[in-house]
Parts: sequence; C-alpha cells; structure tokens
Amino acid sequence: MPLPNYTALDYQGALQRLLPRGRVWPREPDAVQSKVALALAQVYGRTHARANNLLVDAFPATAYELLPEWESTLGLPDPVLGPATTLQGRR
Repeated sequence: MPLPNYTALDYQGALQRLLPRGRVWPREPDAVQSKVALALAQVYGRTHARANNLLVDAFPATAYELLPEWESTLGLPDPVLGPATTLQGRR
C-alpha cells in the first residue's frame, strides 16, 4: 500500500481552510497571508516526505538511507561471504 504524499500546496490549502473567512483573510495566491501559508506548508511537505522515507527505511528489505545502520546492527557483511556488491545483495 503506497504511503500518502501530501505536497506543499495540499498543506497550504489545509492551512487556509483553517482560517476564518472575510475581507481581512484573503486567499488569493499573491496575498501576503497566502505566501506565508505556502512558506510554512513547504516545511510541512518536506517533513511529511522525510517521514515517509523513514517508514520505508524501517525494514531491511526496503532500506536505502538506513542500510548501513541495518548492516551494522545485524553484523553484516558476513566475514565468510564477504561484502555484497549490489544494493539488492546488501538488503
């Protein structure tokens, strides 16, 4: 099952929907308030993507960034077999 990927624009829309309605709460893309919401939303979008990467790396069969930590924890590479040469072999 694929993990949901929310973009900065998804988060910006969510933030703007939380704000009250009215003349002092503009939602036009060029409004200062919209630009601030987008700036915050970009951080939330990056954090969300990194959290999804962590979930993928939580398992040795799909690990990429945390593969060296998995190898260290499991005592790999095996001295008898030697180091694996491919990513799939290391997994």
